[in-house]
Amino acid sequence: MIHRKPTILVGAALMIGLLVGTRWLAARDRANRFASTTSPIRTSPVAIHPHELLESAARHYSSPRPLWAQITMSPPPDAAYPLPAYEFAWRPPNRFLLRPTSASPGDASMISDGEHLYTSMSLGPGQHFYSASAAPSSIGSLLDHPDFGLMPAGGLDMFVILPFLAGTVDESLLEGVTQVEHVGMADDAGVRCHRLRLTEPEGVSELWFHADGPPHLRKLVIPGPDGETISFAWNDADPPASLFDFTPPLGAREVSSIWDIDFGEGDEAEPHPLIGMPAPSFALPLHGGAGRRLDLAAGDEVVVLDFWASWCAPCMRSLPIVARVAGEFEGRGVAFYTVNIQDTDETISRIREKRSFDFPIAMDRDGAAAAAFGADAIPLTVVIRRDGIVVAAHVGAVPNLEATLRRDIEAALATEQQKPGDD
Repeated sequence: MIHRKPTILVGAALMIGLLVGTRWLAARDRANRFASTTSPIRTSPVAIHPHELLESAARHYSSPRPLWAQITMSPPPDAAYPLPAYEFAWRPPNRFLLRPTSASPGDASMISDGEHLYTSMSLGPGQHFYSASAAPSSIGSLLDHPDFGLMPAGGLDMFVILPFLAGTVDESLLEGVTQVEHVGMADDAGVRCHRLRLTEPEGVSELWFHADGPPHLRKLVIPGPDGETISFAWNDADPPASLFDFTPPLGAREVSSIWDIDFGEGDEAEPHPLIGMPAPSFALPLHGGAGRRLDLAAGDEVVVLDFWASWCAPCMRSLPIVARVAGEFEGRGVAFYTVNIQDTDETISRIREKRSFDFPIAMDRDGAAAAAFGADAIPLTVVIRRDGIVVAAHVGAVPNLEATLRRDIEAALATEQQKPGDD
């Protein structure tokens, strides 16, 4: 499976950069110790007390009432790419819907009818798959379900609403927040809103709540030139029961797990143009590297590169496989680096924490390295011989990736160093 976008400049297309985002995934483990292990949060001395507003919203959402909303994500003003829209519905205790309103190949949908959780994915015409498992008993157990990891890493940030549903606002949403302020009122398409500003060491974000009627969350705003906005349009009506019914697409194949889909042959019908050519050289900073850089022109090792972005679900699926295979060659002159395309340092920090990624991540902030390697579709996994010649390049989550990559690395190690152009 391949994720393509109109231009390589969209590596961060789905990463919202939520500064208070997905940390609720471990909130239940932290809840009992939160009060004694965190610093007091300073609040602004204004007429509207920000914590009272948060508590009001928490009471509103924690009551056993159905919810139904359309979620849209807006990129920065100068961005040349669209972001997806989702339909979200919740009927306590455990009926749930999350699906993109206009799905691209590789996008996943999740529907719980109260008895079963159905995860579905389409890879293109005639390539529909779904899996069924026991329905999670609550929002908390839904967040622990492995299929929830199929959601794009950044797309998960749209679930800023879930700490309110799960009753973990203080333990998760505000973890790491050093100041909460009510910074005034604002109008959003005729809806009067309270604005709360949350400050963390990494930056600030804003939560907007309806000022009239129920204190619905209206939007999440990440200020600044790289900021984006997630907006919630709430339906007055309850979601109909039929919304949570799942009917497999015509010709869809049931699989034990969406994670185990064989993505089929054909993604690489033509050899990658870089195979047999000298690898483009570049020097990129390493995330969290305190000044360290990846210099592809230096060294005398077989190099495995994996180009990826946070919005790319197939990348999230293949990255651990590539890392595991490369790790098998530790001490044998094989270096493994991932190259992230245009995500922020804060985004990568959150992904590392959530997914326990401990491999080196080079930051291709302007997409120039990806462009040099022709990575207009990702994931792209490249194997480079000691003499700098590209010997393998795999686009997409290819079948039998583990065995294929292992064979490629063994072949690269076995080949004597050659100069470009030698027979």
